[in-house]
Amino acid sequence: MTPRIAVIGAGVGGAAILEALTRAGIAQPTLFERECASAGATGLSGGLVRVYHTDPFLSDLAVESVPGLRLLDRALPSSIGYVQAGSLYLEAERRVPRMREEIERLRSRWDWPHWDWPLRVLLPDEGKARFPAFEWAGVGAAVYEERAGYASPRQTTKALLSLATSRGAVVAERTPVLEIQTRRGRVSGVRLASSSFAADIVVVAAGAWSRDLLTGLGLAASLRSKRIQYTIFRASGAPRHPAFIDDTTGVYGRPHEPGTSLIGIALDEWDVSLRPTAINPLTSATIHDAAIQRAPWLKGARVAGGVSGFDAYTPDGHALLGFDDQIEGLFLATGCSGGGFKMALGVGQRAAAALTAYVGA
Repeated sequence: MTPRIAVIGAGVGGAAILEALTRAGIAQPTLFERECASAGATGLSGGLVRVYHTDPFLSDLAVESVPGLRLLDRALPSSIGYVQAGSLYLEAERRVPRMREEIERLRSRWDWPHWDWPLRVLLPDEGKARFPAFEWAGVGAAVYEERAGYASPRQTTKALLSLATSRGAVVAERTPVLEIQTRRGRVSGVRLASSSFAADIVVVAAGAWSRDLLTGLGLAASLRSKRIQYTIFRASGAPRHPAFIDDTTGVYGRPHEPGTSLIGIALDEWDVSLRPTAINPLTSATIHDAAIQRAPWLKGARVAGGVSGFDAYTPDGHALLGFDDQIEGLFLATGCSGGGFKMALGVGQRAAAALTAYVGA
């Protein structure tokens, strides 16, 4: 008998898992979403797409995802909005040896010459010559990814769900899961507002809402909600620039509409409300003051919009990805710590592989 699989959460991670399950031949997996697709962190994401990370676990997940994102954009009738803007990852001098080690590890592990995704280390003089709009003081080196850029997380989620439903998956939006049900140490289904859905496997991909579902089972969930805010700045004479992550200041950004840049910064606001909030003008000012150190064209820029929200973070920044060791049939795919979009297809592939192996066993 084919096991019944319930996926909780219609962010890009849940959508990627659903699509990967149907591609692997799993019949009629069912996804439940408390609101509508992309209603949580996915809908708030800036959509950056890149491979290099300082953490090998994250780099590898990105490698597993990025080719699929580019293929989606090229193969589907409707685009996911992929823009090849390039990406710079700027590191302080003390971290350059570790940067080079990670680049070499990636090239060795993933047979890089045969994959069309150049990774280049730029020293400050090279960086200044190629990207003169940036201020390079305090930078030891940067990783430049020419094929990187950004895409629309909402459009990507929609595309993945469409592919999954075309192969028989079921998507139930505005159907919140109130409780994961168990019997004799294993999952038995999920409780909805007016009914229950029997399931042999339950996949928790509910982002910041995952914590309540897990604590309801008596599990100690190592998840915390964290505030995310980015601001859209409009600057006169703003240059064309790549996406960038500045590890020396915590600032990140990408091009937005003509004459504007999307700029954010790592915030230290934890255990926040999971309700929608307006952007904080003081945070926008903090972002601006930090950003002009690296992006001086933003001096005198005015705020033209922005987003304030939250995501689920883990202590080490690694997604919880695998079967729970206390409750049989419970699979966790949550806590992507602000990087879920660019890693979603890798998460989906790993989840589908683990779930199909479990079903086969």
